[in-house]
Amino acid sequence: MGRNLIVFDIDGTVANSEKQHGESIEYGFEKTGCHKVNRDWNSYKHVTDNHVYSTIFEVNHKREATTDDIDIFQEHVIAKLNELDLIEEIPGAAKFIKKVWNCDGWDLAFATGSLYETALKKLSDPGIKYKPGIVIASNRIESREEIIKAAAEAAKRMFQVNHYENILSCGDALWDVKTAKNLNVPLLGVGLDHKDALLEAGVTNHIDNWLDVTIDDLTHFLN
Repeated sequence: MGRNLIVFDIDGTVANSEKQHGESIEYGFEKTGCHKVNRDWNSYKHVTDNHVYSTIFEVNHKREATTDDIDIFQEHVIAKLNELDLIEEIPGAAKFIKKVWNCDGWDLAFATGSLYETALKKLSDPGIKYKPGIVIASNRIESREEIIKAAAEAAKRMFQVNHYENILSCGDALWDVKTAKNLNVPLLGVGLDHKDALLEAGVTNHIDNWLDVTIDDLTHFLN
């Protein structure tokens, strides 16, 4: 019997972290001298912290951002994030993810457009079980498609799997819909904040939270 993989976005999908994320990246912009900021996130080619910050950095500093610039930005972002309220889970997320860890038929990984150190905090605060090797963030990857591909490869290494029969992506925003379509993988929409937009975009499988989701439901979400 083949194995399947579920790839979790983090912000708004398993962690109720959007408010803290927004405040912390705004602090990072300020501390790195980026005062001209286009906050229409959907207007960016890739909605990841790496790409958004690199674009904003170039506008403000008239040169391309280096990996060192990204790392300095991350230092400011995580410093601010650590000052803010602890991040809570999307209801039921931690318990459900434990079920996936204990399931023979499904493996898991985390793929986020945020930065790595912030991603670990967003999982740690609400007690979501993870291993660092299967948390893929945007520090060195600009596109969400490549982040999910990297997450799948990381899961193969972690769980010693050559091939996944199915990959299910989970996300809460319109860019997650676009990414899933580009990768030709099914998407499970999550959360209330963008529910109407997700449904209007054609998402057929959606959950408000993880409280009543079972492992058996995952097979249904593949259709």
